[in-house]
Amino acid sequence: MIKKYVWLVHLLCLSFLLIAYNAAPAFAQSSDKWIILLSTKGTGGGGGSVIGIDPRAHDGYDGGAGLYINPSYKVTELLCYREHGPDWDGPTGFYGGDFEKTPIAAGESRTWSGFYLWAQNITPDATSRVAIYSPNDPYLPPPAGYMGHLVLDYVPESCNYTGSMDFWLDLTVRTELSLPIPVVTDPLNGTRFHMTVFAPVPEPSSLAALGVGLAPLTAFGIRRRRSSKMA
Repeated sequence: MIKKYVWLVHLLCLSFLLIAYNAAPAFAQSSDKWIILLSTKGTGGGGGSVIGIDPRAHDGYDGGAGLYINPSYKVTELLCYREHGPDWDGPTGFYGGDFEKTPIAAGESRTWSGFYLWAQNITPDATSRVAIYSPNDPYLPPPAGYMGHLVLDYVPESCNYTGSMDFWLDLTVRTELSLPIPVVTDPLNGTRFHMTVFAPVPEPSSLAALGVGLAPLTAFGIRRRRSSKMA
């Protein structure tokens, strides 16, 4: 009798699983593609870097040459520096960002490092900031529920900086930080930092919904074992 309705049981189980999936928080459906922009604003602002997850990318070098820093520019820059090696098979140089292909698992984190912040041929004023936010991109939506931890690794003594060395960020909103911006001729003498991105864990309600979806599978398995023993 049970075998006769196996297809119906499977159909019900699939329906419950679909309900549980649709009840999951937004991040569960968008964690495989998102973008975060780290940019400068204010005096000579305009330089920046992009990090994120994109299934079209690679876990590492995505192609393209390093960005040449023109020594005549008057600008405030924020770029990531990568050296050729086992983790980066591209040329050594400055890049405007780094996309990864593999999503961050729920409850896990990933660190992007080697960011340099500096001013070139211009002195930043009080309006100069570092802005961190998720652009309104239809293909790469903001990572709902994600948090960021920005940590300053090195600040030149010339900055006379006495502020905080680390900042916790809600990556779903725009945040502006007053980070130390030194005026240097060699960008590698600028302020250096890294940022860790933390993926959220499913909410209890979502876990409960998933449990409801799995319950029929468990019950069906128990019934089959009992029926086999009776036979």
